[in-house]
Amino acid sequence: MPRTLPRYKNMAYRHTVCMLPKSFRPIQPCLTMLGEPLQDYHRIHKFMRILELGKHRRARVWIGELPNVMYTSSETLTQSIVADRKAHRWLKLAAVEVFVPLGPRSMYGLLGGGFEAGTEDNLNVDVNISGENGQTYSNSLAATGDEVRVGLPAEYAKAVITGVEFTKNELNSIVAGKITINGAAYGTIGSCDAVFKHLTVILVKLFNLTNLEPSDDELIKLFPLTFS
Repeated sequence: MPRTLPRYKNMAYRHTVCMLPKSFRPIQPCLTMLGEPLQDYHRIHKFMRILELGKHRRARVWIGELPNVMYTSSETLTQSIVADRKAHRWLKLAAVEVFVPLGPRSMYGLLGGGFEAGTEDNLNVDVNISGENGQTYSNSLAATGDEVRVGLPAEYAKAVITGVEFTKNELNSIVAGKITINGAAYGTIGSCDAVFKHLTVILVKLFNLTNLEPSDDELIKLFPLTFS
């Protein structure tokens, strides 16, 4: 039966409370999205971080989303390496952009993609290759005068494969599954094999993080001291 709370001094309203039996227990439905509990799914936030790496080096990291640098693939470069199956929830989307001034010149690159954990003992990497005349990407960290275009030409796709193998040796253990590289941007002046190799190392490390919401300090530690 509903009851009315007593009127206290300076209380202008009456409140009605529905009294429930002590034996009542609310039913908690099992909600899922893509096979995961809905309450856990919402804990993965989408965000972009701007990082100051020192010596005027800057970076941006996207977690749970990709910037507007998706491109059409004309060819796919693939690689498979031995990996370890690990039961954990991993990041599914991430991207990294970096600008490194080197005196009169600079280095620039942006690389992103998706990761799906696997049940076999290997990591398969699909690197989508683009043409060399992609659309311009104006919202970049590149130096003034460096024309940045969306895509990943073949020469940089090979550097991505090199970066995956380098990461495996550095981490000793790498999570099994599949990485698909389908977002990238390069500078016609500032990009080179080295920067895309290092971007790959950072990206693979992101997909191997157990913390789905890393701090700025945790992200900065993923970057090398030098990009040579």
